[in-house]
Amino acid sequence: MNIDFLALGALGAAIVLIGALVFLRKKNVDFGLRTIIALIFGLGLGIVFAGHTNYVQLIGAVYANVISAFVVPLLFFSVISSISQLENIHKLKKIGVKSIGLLTSTTFIASTITIIVSLALGVGKNALITLPTDYQAKEVPAITQVIVDLFPKNFFAQAKINT
Repeated sequence: MNIDFLALGALGAAIVLIGALVFLRKKNVDFGLRTIIALIFGLGLGIVFAGHTNYVQLIGAVYANVISAFVVPLLFFSVISSISQLENIHKLKKIGVKSIGLLTSTTFIASTITIIVSLALGVGKNALITLPTDYQAKEVPAITQVIVDLFPKNFFAQAKINT
């Protein structure tokens, strides 16, 4: 059995860093400052222990899965809570219209910038794409089916698929 001492060192350093962050929290150090400190030291540890993160990667994967599990219910209940606290239906309509307008306008701006930059840089200009001889094109669904498919039958099952 081979023991990767650098991986154990990375794990030890990560535990020390987490302990230091807990200590800073108890000393009431600002969350933003603690985040920047964690970012800097995390980058440093990643550079120093590159390729030797077996044990730290395990902890990181578990942490990411736990956070992902909480995101959908947290967003769902926070939206429901916010809507239920509104007493005036006109405020709800106003917020909804503003939200949809903001999302639509930012999507339009992002799409426009993407098209302009890709045309200016000539993305794909000299690309030669060859398809396999046995390629079978898939049938494009009707626009009505595309619209229906935008709305899942079960939001929680759809959220599980997207993780």
